[in-house]
Amino acid sequence: MILSSFFWSYALLQVPGGWLLDRYGPRKVITGALFGWGFFQAIIGLAAAGLA
Repeated sequence: MILSSFFWSYALLQVPGGWLLDRYGPRKVITGALFGWGFFQAIIGLAAAGLA
């Protein structure tokens, strides 16, 4: 079930991702994705610490 949800979200975001790449270029999109990924990883770390 978890892998299926990952697949469907990945498939649905292909079109908006392509549009962002065409509009802003790969450097800005990849940089934004890296910062976004890091931000959400930090939030997950804080949430896990709150459960301990």
